[in-house]
Amino acid sequence: MLKNYSHTTVASTPATLVTVDTGHEVAIVSLLAAAGDNAGNLTVAVNDGTSDIWSCIMALTANNAAFLDSKIFLPAGYLLKVAGSVDGIKVMVSADDSEV
Repeated sequence: MLKNYSHTTVASTPATLVTVDTGHEVAIVSLLAAAGDNAGNLTVAVNDGTSDIWSCIMALTANNAAFLDSKIFLPAGYLLKVAGSVDGIKVMVSADDSEV
């Protein structure tokens, strides 16, 4: 089932966008980040429930957007987290949630 998630960052405050339930796996289909009036970085991280095992930093200029064109597969218990270096970065994620 396709699900959409959205979040607006608060500076240096991590947020969990996707949590994978037991018996499910999630494929992140797309991730779009759009900066407001302030340039900043968005850190996207995959967490295995204990620690971050992968991360990517997207550098955004003011009033611009970036698209992460990589598929990310998350098994049960994993999380997709984001953190912005500035307030107001808008993050939109489309994900396919499947039972396994």
